[in-house]
Amino acid sequence: MKKSSILWTFIMLMLAVGMSGCSGDDDPNFDEIIEKGKIGELLTPLYSSDIVNWYDRNMYWETVGKWNWQVLVDCEGRFHGCTFWDTPNGIPESLEKLYAAPSSIDELNGLLYTIDDNYELRLDTVEHYTPDAAGNPRRGELYLEYYKGVRVFDGQYFCLFSTSPKGDRIAHCSGQIITFDPLDVVPTLTPQQALKIFSAYQKEPIDPSWECHLHVREYNIKTEKDDSYAKLLRREHRLVYIVLGPYYQYRHWDFGMVTTRIRADIDAHTGQIIVIGNEGYYRL
Repeated sequence: MKKSSILWTFIMLMLAVGMSGCSGDDDPNFDEIIEKGKIGELLTPLYSSDIVNWYDRNMYWETVGKWNWQVLVDCEGRFHGCTFWDTPNGIPESLEKLYAAPSSIDELNGLLYTIDDNYELRLDTVEHYTPDAAGNPRRGELYLEYYKGVRVFDGQYFCLFSTSPKGDRIAHCSGQIITFDPLDVVPTLTPQQALKIFSAYQKEPIDPSWECHLHVREYNIKTEKDDSYAKLLRREHRLVYIVLGPYYQYRHWDFGMVTTRIRADIDAHTGQIIVIGNEGYYRL
């Protein structure tokens, strides 16, 4: 079959799926095209893993405000963390400085980042730690970012609280909030259809252990083979299914043999495989 015929067949399939509103995972036309491998080169990942998320943040610390807060900023001016109160060399800074720190993650909006009602930070985990050098109880809270109710890939914020005599205060926070251009978060494809696309790529049947997670994701694409930054980066925002497939092992340069999983990012509207990689350390 000619490449043009393959492409046309796949486009017609996507239009049919879109018009039917993905009425079911048992669409015989979809199954036939996927199972017979008729989508050809569209199973080829759009990008190679070595150019996706090429993002040299070039971060640096700067001192801001009357309390000399230490803020971590990248070269685009995006904040990635802040130390509001510290215990350098085991000696606590003044309690007045701790009292001036934010008391909740809500107070960081407008201070370190700005998000509207399309975004939400949901508390995921809480951990309790030994008291700080001033004797204040401490706890850590991890928040995961959502855009229009859909999980943002790699969007999260961690806050370390010290419970002072005047209540909870954020001593330190770190992470990144990712903002998006207007994005349709209602998928055209179903999770089962994404699994079938991945199955066709792997050339093996769907295994019950495989997982499929819907995310919105920012892709940082390296556009030239160069180590400089500003002019060589293109961003794309997509609604994707992240499919976790078979386990495999590889030798990590620092950790030795590591067990991970093959991961595929599949566009939730078109079915295009964006990139193939491994599971990594991101919380899905």
